[in-house]
Amino acid sequence: MNIKDNIKKMAAKINKIWKKCNKTIIIVVFIIILLLSFVIIIVRVNKNKLPFDKIESVKLEDVETLYKNINAVSCTDGLYLGIEEGKEIKVNELDNVVLLNYLFRFLERNELLDDKINESIITKNAEILFYGVNESIFNDINNFQYGDYLYTIKKNQITRKKKVCSSDDVYVSRLFGYTNNEQELSMDVDIGKLVDGILYDMEGNKLGNYDGEEIKLIGLFSGAPFYRYNYVKINGTYKLKSVILVSRDLD
Repeated sequence: MNIKDNIKKMAAKINKIWKKCNKTIIIVVFIIILLLSFVIIIVRVNKNKLPFDKIESVKLEDVETLYKNINAVSCTDGLYLGIEEGKEIKVNELDNVVLLNYLFRFLERNELLDDKINESIITKNAEILFYGVNESIFNDINNFQYGDYLYTIKKNQITRKKKVCSSDDVYVSRLFGYTNNEQELSMDVDIGKLVDGILYDMEGNKLGNYDGEEIKLIGLFSGAPFYRYNYVKINGTYKLKSVILVSRDLD
């Protein structure tokens, strides 16, 4: 075999190897393109879902915890009284006694009520709960009754003495929905007053007989206005900002 034939043979081998390499390169490039396309699709989908994920980030337990501050009224009017239908009442416009009921319910749940309470406990927790409140809220604790205790102020300290609650009022409430975004939360609550087995709305309108079965509340409250509690989230904590009495659209 002469040199010319050897060169041709070698060229044929190189060409064969090059063709194989080209196929491999093409396959690798194709796979890379597919992977990149897949990654781009995932990123775009996740990007589109991000606001929705943030909106749904609130936990139901957090909402239920807020609801526990209003679902029990102890010997004093609750936060939901004195609100005109369709009107938004900001926290600093609400009666201080109304706020105190909300505040003391929170203190009770967190085992902060005692025979002696420092003023700092009240002011600190009021700042946690409310988005701006009247600074005179502390003074209104004097002769404020919560449960079977009457609270009075002595200098910068609150003391209490036993006094049986004389109120026989029974209130019924139902948390039925909430909406939220990154910084705000609105909680919708039905509230009524129970008198001799008959449920009334807070305006005194008769809703119907109620025997304690919660499922019946859906129908009883179906035509009554509900209360929307609006919260703003600051430093990871939801603070009550306002309350609205909302009419239901029966149409």
